[in-house]
Amino acid sequence: MFAFTRHLPIVLMALTGTLLMVACAQSDTSDARTSAVVSPLDTESPRDATSLRSASSDDRLMGSAGASSSTEDSHPTNEPDRDSSTHPGSKDETSQDSTDAVVTALLSAYDQVVSEMSSDPGAALDPGSEIRQRWAAVVAIGTVLDSDVIRALVTEPINEHTRTVAAPNGTTYKHHLARSTLRDDGSIDFEFCEYSPGIQIDSTTGAVLDDAVSKHVGVGIARRSTGGPDSPWRLEELVGLDREIFATGTEDPCV
Repeated sequence: MFAFTRHLPIVLMALTGTLLMVACAQSDTSDARTSAVVSPLDTESPRDATSLRSASSDDRLMGSAGASSSTEDSHPTNEPDRDSSTHPGSKDETSQDSTDAVVTALLSAYDQVVSEMSSDPGAALDPGSEIRQRWAAVVAIGTVLDSDVIRALVTEPINEHTRTVAAPNGTTYKHHLARSTLRDDGSIDFEFCEYSPGIQIDSTTGAVLDDAVSKHVGVGIARRSTGGPDSPWRLEELVGLDREIFATGTEDPCV
C-alpha cells in the first residue's frame, strides 16, 4: 500500500493496501487521473492473490483504495469496543475487535501521512525529515510498499511538478477496513476498500490535472516491527486488486 498512483500508500502492501482490496471494473492503467498517479496501489504491479496470506481477494497499495476505516467498520461484532491500542497481546489474548483496531489505527495513520506527503512532496524528500519519521512509524521501511509510495507520492511528483491535494470534502485518501485475520505467525492479514478523491494539480500553476474519484479494493499485511509481543505494528503490504473510477465529486463509494 499502498498500490500507489495519485489515487496508496499509498500505503500504502507494504503501510496503499492492500488491506482489504467488491467487484469493480478494471480501469485502463493509462488513465491520467491523479489517483492513478498518486496511489501506490496503482503504480505497483498486481500480485497473485495466492502469494498473500489473506483469506480473500484483490487490490493493493495505499489501497489503493485510500481510505481509513471507521470504528464502526472495524468492529463487525456486537461486543463492546476494546482498547484501540496498536500493541495488543499475544494471539491468545488478541480478540477480533483488538485485531481490527490495530489495522484501523495503522490505516488511519497511513492516510494522514500519505495525504501530507502528496500535498507537499518536497517536505518528504529528505529521509531524515519529520514527516518521513512519521512514515517510518507506520510503514515497514525497505518494503515494496515503502519504496513504491515514496516514488509515487514524492519523487515522481517533484520531477513532474505536480502534487495531490485534498478534495473539497477534506479527504485525499481514506481506507476502510473490511476484514482482518490474525495468523499463526503473528502477522495480520486484512482486506480494505480505499476511497481516493484527492485532486492532482500542477505545483507551479495550480491548474487541475486530475480530479476524478477512484476506489480500490485490496489486501494487506501488518506485522510487529521486531516480532516481539510489545513491539509496534507496521504496515508491510498494501496490494490493490481492483480499481474503479468515478466522476468528480462522487461520495465515498466504499460505504
